[in-house]
Amino acid sequence: MHGGAGYLIPMADKTELRGMIDRRIVDVIDAECAARGGASRIEVVEEWLKAAADRKVHAAILLYRVTRDDPRWTEGERRDSESPSVSNASAHR
Repeated sequence: MHGGAGYLIPMADKTELRGMIDRRIVDVIDAECAARGGASRIEVVEEWLKAAADRKVHAAILLYRVTRDDPRWTEGERRDSESPSVSNASAHR
């Protein structure tokens, strides 16, 4: 098990994330690590990404709750209300 910020995640549920990012962002991450007394970059980044993902999921759940019983938001109604140019443009992607 591994985790930070009070949660444990089984290692089997983890995957690698790798890539180049702006140096200024890394400087902010490093400053946060130092402010936490030497936390690792991955601990800080994982906590920030988890918080961002939690906010996105929360927003999606709220949107679903608001629209699920509204017939204006059913698949057929959305399709009927789209303009032909939008429908055609999305069909060609």
